[in-house]
Amino acid sequence: HGKMPKGDSGFEYESFIESKLEHLGINQDLIKQISKNYSPIRNDLKKGLFVFNKDAHPRNWSIDEEEESKKFSVYAIDLEGKKDSVPAELDLASLLEYVDISLKERKRLFELYKESLSKYATSTNSFEESFSERRYLNASFSKAISIFSWPTMTSERKIKILTKARENVEKIKEVDDNYYQEFSANYDNLLDGLDKIIDFVNSNNHQ
Repeated sequence: HGKMPKGDSGFEYESFIESKLEHLGINQDLIKQISKNYSPIRNDLKKGLFVFNKDAHPRNWSIDEEEESKKFSVYAIDLEGKKDSVPAELDLASLLEYVDISLKERKRLFELYKESLSKYATSTNSFEESFSERRYLNASFSKAISIFSWPTMTSERKIKILTKARENVEKIKEVDDNYYQEFSANYDNLLDGLDKIIDFVNSNNHQ
């Protein structure tokens, strides 16, 4: 999707995060805690390589098997009406943060995606600056909030996704410690916010 037509840029700004959490009944103090500390994620995403918004979660793909050759073909579906563009890492997180895979497997898939995207994408910056693991980890926080708000999601699944987001934020320390330390207060508040949301899901699950 690096070569597909792109429209206006758009991704999960604070207002998007706030609306998702409000819809789920999260209290206003917690929503403000997350929103006020979201800037290192938002600013990082704004510097990314923008691509066509595939909205690439697993339900937006179709896999067909050819009977004779036993080969599989993968098709993107539900592209109607999509005109905006998003950071590539955010669209990739739509797919990888939804499924249960190990960190090692996710790293392998991230590198494969990066290799493929580098052949097609264009950017005014170097590709390494435009597409990064740090930005993917930041994007996964935003995507976790979005996926977590789906009405069909079970409490157990929500907790798994939020727990993965927490692990991803902590992993930024390993990937780019300078960036993490610069915004450590923000990230500490975001981690605390995720813990509180997980507690919220758990308490509702036991009522």
